[in-house]
Amino acid sequence: MDVPVSGASVAGPVLAYWLARHGFRVTVVERAVSPRKTGGHSVDLFRPAVEIS
Repeated sequence: MDVPVSGASVAGPVLAYWLARHGFRVTVVERAVSPRKTGGHSVDLFRPAVEIS
């Protein structure tokens, strides 16, 4: 089965990896023409990246 994944930030490639590991044919599409130098969201897998008060 072919599966399109929209977005190549963090979740898109992770989802694509696991889908491919389970036998799906995955295509990741991204609107940006190149990786961003600034902007986006901070990602920290071990603790909050931004304190919320």
